[in-house]
Amino acid sequence: MSAPANDGIRLAAVEALRAQGKLSPSIVAGASLASLIAGPRKDARDDFFASLRHLRERMREILAVDDSHAPAGVLPQFLSSAMGAETDVFFDTGALAQALHRPASKAAKRMDPVRRQRIESSLSVLDEFLSAEHSPYQLVPADGVPEAAQLVLDRFTRLLRAIRTARLESENAFDPAIHPERLARLQWRSATADELRAMPMVIGAGDVPEVSLSAMSQALQAGLPVQYLLLRRSIGVDLGYIAVAHRECFVMESSVACEDHLTAGLCAMGETVRPAVAIIATDPLLYFSRAHPIYVYNPDKGDTWAERLTWHAADPVEVRFLGKSETITPAHAAWHGHLTPVPPDGWSENQIPLSEYLDRFLDQVKDQPSKAVPYLWLLDAAGQPQRATVSRELTMICRDRRMAWRFFEELAGIGNSHVEAALAAAREEMDEQLAAREAAAAESGKTEGAAIAVRRVVAVLTSSSRPAFSGNSAAPKPVPPPAVAAPPAAQAAATTPQVVVEAAADAYIDSFLCTSCNDCMKVNPRMFQYNAEKQAYLADASAGTYAELVKAAEGCPAHCIHVGMPRPGDATATSAVLAKAAKLR
Repeated sequence: MSAPANDGIRLAAVEALRAQGKLSPSIVAGASLASLIAGPRKDARDDFFASLRHLRERMREILAVDDSHAPAGVLPQFLSSAMGAETDVFFDTGALAQALHRPASKAAKRMDPVRRQRIESSLSVLDEFLSAEHSPYQLVPADGVPEAAQLVLDRFTRLLRAIRTARLESENAFDPAIHPERLARLQWRSATADELRAMPMVIGAGDVPEVSLSAMSQALQAGLPVQYLLLRRSIGVDLGYIAVAHRECFVMESSVACEDHLTAGLCAMGETVRPAVAIIATDPLLYFSRAHPIYVYNPDKGDTWAERLTWHAADPVEVRFLGKSETITPAHAAWHGHLTPVPPDGWSENQIPLSEYLDRFLDQVKDQPSKAVPYLWLLDAAGQPQRATVSRELTMICRDRRMAWRFFEELAGIGNSHVEAALAAAREEMDEQLAAREAAAAESGKTEGAAIAVRRVVAVLTSSSRPAFSGNSAAPKPVPPPAVAAPPAAQAAATTPQVVVEAAADAYIDSFLCTSCNDCMKVNPRMFQYNAEKQAYLADASAGTYAELVKAAEGCPAHCIHVGMPRPGDATATSAVLAKAAKLR
């Protein structure tokens, strides 16, 4: 991208980050990063070399024993070699050699020449490897990794064959009919994990734009135990999806702005024997703007994405300067040549901060551009904030980086659209089932309550006296009407008893008629309560207003609530309420 026309232009948010010390220059050296990768393998290398030295001594001892069987074999030097380095401390090897001297006619049987040649050949390979200088890693250009790795693996394969041969010979278990053919087919893939960790590491270093992605992909696809150390200095090709394309490779992306994550990730990279790639952002702005994701994908952790992918969450960074604030976006890392300063008299309401523009129009930027114009804050020559509109190209770059961040969050299980859709469907299904159960329970309750009410009404009508209130000690019984003398003719005509109902002064409930509908409880649960048979009674008339009592009576399906007269001073007993109450006493 071309440089801005005015070299004095500075981004206000970037200057604010620099003032906070978050953009201090960092020197990233491939050798120092490579040493971090190789560090975790030190113990494996030490153990491997110790085992090789022990195996070499064992081969020397076997050859020394065979040499001692020669006519001139009983010599002090051969005894020292055959019996170990400490022999001279405890024995006079010269005297012992003279005592063991035998004539040539009685010489012991020597080792089979083919076997001796095999042992000598293995010993030569071990000597050659142990006498050479070994670096824990070999740092090569990224494009030269396959060739360098092949040379290392060829030497390592030759060493593995020598090790297997020496071990078989040390245990006297080598079978000439079986093992030569098998050893000829032995390749580096037959090595154990500890042996691979002891092998010199081939680390390919380079900048992201300069790496041949096809060559690297072929090396990873082949499963070569190599490591790529790639540096990202600016926004460009996104290599994050290597983890998707090469699911059995170790992949990490980190930044110099996250030292703990970077160190831990490179150490984990050194512990694995899989092909591995580390992509490191050298510009802290790539991290603070969330243009460069931070994660570790390690197939050694398990078989699922949830186990393999460790996501490093990072919230948007907002900085303040001269009474203004701005959220860091990928545009702050790639703004050169994409900003147009706007003088104060050209500011308008259509101009909105870039971060807000991305939030509001993220899904419309490509096909349906908004009339709004995104801008960033600059600092002019006097150090005062000045708006600068952002080009469409840079806006699209920001959109792409934000979408990439969202996709990686989904892979990490954060804001996963499939999970959220499944949860929404599950909640909707549960709500429907709950509503159906509640409707069925309500219908069942009403049916059962109505049946009980009918049975009780029948019982009242067929009995000679009203049943006593059950569990409703607080409900007063209705006051019987006063006896009135009837005319003789009326007395004669009254051949059947009649019930005369008169309004009672106090409210009460015919509990035996209650259908347990719960409607009165919804009006005032302190005024109305259930007895032991789950039938309502008037627990405390003073716990509510006369209007509430009338409302509950109006809504009672069994019409068993009698409101009586209001208490003195109840302001809710308006003329309208009293008119309704007259029908409910």
